[in-house]
Amino acid sequence: INAIHHECSTALREAITTEAQALLDLLNDGGYVIYVRHTETDHTQTDTALENCDTQRNLNERGLHEAEMIGAAFEILNWPVSKLISTEYCRNLQTTELAFGEPDEVILRADLISTLETLLSTIPEAGTNVIIVGHLGELTEATGLNVPFEEGDALIFTPLGADGYELTARIPIGLWPLLAEIAAG
Repeated sequence: INAIHHECSTALREAITTEAQALLDLLNDGGYVIYVRHTETDHTQTDTALENCDTQRNLNERGLHEAEMIGAAFEILNWPVSKLISTEYCRNLQTTELAFGEPDEVILRADLISTLETLLSTIPEAGTNVIIVGHLGELTEATGLNVPFEEGDALIFTPLGADGYELTARIPIGLWPLLAEIAAG
C-alpha cells in the first residue's frame, strides 16, 4: 500500500508541476488579467461603514499570513505587472499591499461591477499583466461566472479585446508556494 501511495503521490506531483510550469510560462510572458480575491477574513465582523477599518470585515491573522505568503511567492515569481488595482475595502487594500505592493488605482467596489468586464477584456501593455484584488460578489455579478473561488485564490483571464475575455486558469491559495518553488528552479 505504501508503494502504491508513493507512486500515486509522485505522479500527482509531476502532473501538478507540469501544469504549474505551463502557467508560469504564460504569466512570465504577460498579456493576462489576474483577479485575486482578498485573503481570509474575520466573518464575525460586518461592513457597516467604509470610513475606517474598524467598521469593516477585515483580514484575520491567517489572512494576514496568507497575504504575506502570496507576497513572498510573488517576489520570486516576478511576473511583469503594468497595473495593480484594488477596491477601497481595507481587506483588499491590505491583501494588495502585503502581496503585491501599493495599488496603482483604488476603485470603488460599486464601480468594479460596472467596469469589470472591460477590465477583464482589455489587453495589458505588451509583456505585462494586470492584477485586480477584489471580491467574489462583484466577480459573480459582473461576469456570471460560478467557479470555485475561495479567499486568497486567483483567476487568470485572457483578455480578448472586443471579443471579451476567457477564463484561463485558477490558482488556489495553496498553490502560490509551489509556483514560487518551481520558478526558483
